[in-house]
Amino acid sequence: MRWYRSIKIMIGFIGGTALAYIFNLDFPISAGIITILNLLDTKKASVNVSLRRLISAVFGLGLLYLLYEIIGYNLISMFIFVMIFTPLAFKFKAKEGLIVNIVLGSHLLVYHEVTALHFANELVIVIIGVVIGLVLSFHVPQKEKLIQDLIVDIDEDIRKNLYGISLSINNLCSIDEDDFSIEKLIEKIKKAKNLSIEQMSNYYSRDYSYYYEFFQLRLNQIYRIKYMKERLNLVFVNQDQARLLSHFTTKLSVVFNPDNDGTELMNELVGLRQSFDALPLPTSREDFNEQSALLQFIYDLEEFIQMKIRYVERNKIKLL
Repeated sequence: MRWYRSIKIMIGFIGGTALAYIFNLDFPISAGIITILNLLDTKKASVNVSLRRLISAVFGLGLLYLLYEIIGYNLISMFIFVMIFTPLAFKFKAKEGLIVNIVLGSHLLVYHEVTALHFANELVIVIIGVVIGLVLSFHVPQKEKLIQDLIVDIDEDIRKNLYGISLSINNLCSIDEDDFSIEKLIEKIKKAKNLSIEQMSNYYSRDYSYYYEFFQLRLNQIYRIKYMKERLNLVFVNQDQARLLSHFTTKLSVVFNPDNDGTELMNELVGLRQSFDALPLPTSREDFNEQSALLQFIYDLEEFIQMKIRYVERNKIKLL
């Protein structure tokens, strides 16, 4: 939503600069610039960065004062400040304060002295930028509806892929990969994961981590489907056992949804695998290849369902 961020940048710059003018501060435009620097995409990131920027500003102003008083109000002092402050900023994970402190240092260089009034002027500029930046950053568009729509969309695509596989096992049709594109679906899930991360980072009072874990589950499952399709494409399957797996995969595609915990499906699949284990050993190379492919497909299905069972187990409380 570039337009939304653009509007916040405009409001932040104008608001910060105007407020500095109202307080009759020197270098009021700097307040607008610092406001823009504090406009981040998530609330948590904005709070963390703003605190680090405020603390580093206090430390930076103190260091600048010492250097200017000892060495003099000249560019050499400024260069030495950058040489000292930069490694410290990276060491203490406060690199966000580097640009702000350079700006503040240039102001003091213009003054050619540092008084309590000058110190206060610079500190208030930073506070204005931080506060307005935080206020604007805390206004974020709600993404939960979009995330829930993506869940429905992604699950429908996975169902289509599962149903396509069930047909492919019996060689009832050729699957058009444009309609069942795994790569496009992977990109869609990754986009949903990024949205879930933003949602997690925008709220302190509610835990939205289950969305992130859910999309990670779907990503793992779609990679498993990718393996299934690759393995089945290697062998032409034509035996009675294939129909059993085809029927089970069709059922899996029908009941596949966020509310299904996978337990009943796993029990059914275990019984199906036991029936396969009881089959006589293959007598030809072709039968061996086909039976191996089907057994491997069963193991893939087991892992596919186990992923959901493990996810439900990890998120029992969140899913209540």
